[in-house]
Amino acid sequence: MRPPGGVYAAEVPLDGRVYRAVVNIGTRPTFRENGAEVIEAHLLDYTGGDLYGRNLEVRFLRRIRDEQKFDGPDSLRQQISADILKARGI
Repeated sequence: MRPPGGVYAAEVPLDGRVYRAVVNIGTRPTFRENGAEVIEAHLLDYTGGDLYGRNLEVRFLRRIRDEQKFDGPDSLRQQISADILKARGI
């Protein structure tokens, strides 16, 4: 099962450690109109390199907000920074 679209605080167990994460479920409307739905996880404090192609368990902790379209990359980055602060506090 997966939760509805939006931005979430989560945990991801990986290589013997549990990382906090910010997860987006949605269509990335800032960059694509009518794009396919994707699930993207940003592991906080992970420095181990590229995880593309690996299967990961994602434990959703709390919904932070709805997915939304931003004016551009700069405003999206600002919101992601705020999302990361919220996720760290959960």
